[in-house]
Amino acid sequence: MKDIETQAQIEDEITTELSNLYFNQYYQNYINQMESLDNADGFERDDRFFGHFDDQHIQYKVKIGDNGETFLYSKDMHRAYEFLIEFDKKDTGYGIYYGCRAFVCEGDLRDEVMLLSREWDSLRGEVCEILNNTFPTKDFAKRFRPTNNTSNNTFWPFWITLDPDEDIIDVAARATRLIAWVYKRYLQMNPKYYTPVAMPSGTGISTVTSFTNDARDIVYRDIRKEFGKEAESGYKKFIRLARKTENGIIQKDGRYEFAYRFVRFTLEGIAATIYLICKEYGMIRTREDGHESIPWEYFDQIFLAPDGDPLSSIRKSYSNGRYRKDFIKRPLQNLIDSGIISSKK
Repeated sequence: MKDIETQAQIEDEITTELSNLYFNQYYQNYINQMESLDNADGFERDDRFFGHFDDQHIQYKVKIGDNGETFLYSKDMHRAYEFLIEFDKKDTGYGIYYGCRAFVCEGDLRDEVMLLSREWDSLRGEVCEILNNTFPTKDFAKRFRPTNNTSNNTFWPFWITLDPDEDIIDVAARATRLIAWVYKRYLQMNPKYYTPVAMPSGTGISTVTSFTNDARDIVYRDIRKEFGKEAESGYKKFIRLARKTENGIIQKDGRYEFAYRFVRFTLEGIAATIYLICKEYGMIRTREDGHESIPWEYFDQIFLAPDGDPLSSIRKSYSNGRYRKDFIKRPLQNLIDSGIISSKK
């Protein structure tokens, strides 16, 4: 029995240690992000909650009033609105979030909350349209979170979580300002003259990937579309022959769905290899200034450098050394010996 109790105690201690370790790491990261808003235009830190100090939340608010205030009032003065970015220091699971928070100043709480909800129903289409147009790789229609409670006469008609890969100033601060401007225009007019914007039916945004089967299929399709079927066949031929053990130019990187890593040549030699493949199979573009151009996007999505890095450094090597013949010689001979190209181009 003691052994079981000892084991449980040890597990509890480990759990506590790990929780404290990871909590502190994430917590400090959130704090650092929030404090970076000191440099955001049009914001000020104000941890009060409509005049009452709140030590649980860090809050940065848009200065939206005509005199720089951080709140707006409805015409009947029943509701006040703030547009803010917030972090809950005690309930950290929400992360950093932003949106509109309203305070019911007068009137029946239930009636005013229902009115706030109806206002948001009218405005969300315009807000979504503006945010989607501002951030063309995002679809905000899927990001508005509803609120199922009121607290201390406050109500968030909606809120948006800042994703981990988003910059708090570039995304959260900019989006919050845009949302505030929509509300300000609306609150200054007679609501009956406001024409709601329909919610976007869908942005058509798809997840763009590299080193996947989808990326491979798109590359094949786009090569065929731009350069023709022979170019597509040549590209596939290069992959087929270059990966053979006896040729040893590329090898499959099994960490990905579909990726090959160059295992031969310097970076300049890899650039030369790609250049020669494009020349052999009619995949060279000609710029307006008459210079040749490699369609790097057809290689970036499938091939990696020998160290596993993307090909961006190799692009630079080709640009700096395009007229040097010495770094073409060895790759050329290897490609000829491997049967990938038939003659010196």
